[in-house]
Amino acid sequence: MKLIFDTATEASMVAIMEGDAILYHVDLPRGLRNSHLLVSKIEEGFLKTDLVPEDLQMIVVGVGPGSYTGVRVGVMVAKTLSLAWKKPLVGVPTLKGFWPQSPGPFAAMLDAKSGGVYCLHGVLKDSGASYFTNSERMSIEDGMRVLQKTNRLVSCDAAHLSSRFSGDFVCEDASLNPRAFASEANRLFSFSQYSLEGECEILYLNS
Repeated sequence: MKLIFDTATEASMVAIMEGDAILYHVDLPRGLRNSHLLVSKIEEGFLKTDLVPEDLQMIVVGVGPGSYTGVRVGVMVAKTLSLAWKKPLVGVPTLKGFWPQSPGPFAAMLDAKSGGVYCLHGVLKDSGASYFTNSERMSIEDGMRVLQKTNRLVSCDAAHLSSRFSGDFVCEDASLNPRAFASEANRLFSFSQYSLEGECEILYLNS
């Protein structure tokens, strides 16, 4: 059982999963102040699923990049719950929460707000996603070169981002996908990349 949440972007969400099954999932209202709803939605998730913290295997949180305040709120809540409930904490890069609608290469992107983008270049297969790079901050020019390879942009703000690039490519507006977070969390957990002491590194990518 996993509690999963991310408040790094305007497309924040909370989910509870058991295996591949999504027992509870809510997208928070769009906006960079949505993180203030996080705790109440976590409580709602437990109420609607008749679960208790003791049922959890791990807590999974998006660690950015994204809104400075949003990332910090999400990670702070995750650390607090991990310590209080004595559950493993797994931090997953937010860009790994975006999967395209169908298998194939893709570029998950977020606006870096200063003339560039945050980008993750990967490919979705039936078994899940694999990635050619880590999450990176790059110029629009470098982002365009990634799109020329993948021909597909996936983002929670795809329409806005697509206007910053030239050329023909598929543009998919996407919400954060709980299964994408769960898949990466399982991989990290299998390599013992988790904390039992409330430790979780934020991925700022400021430079």
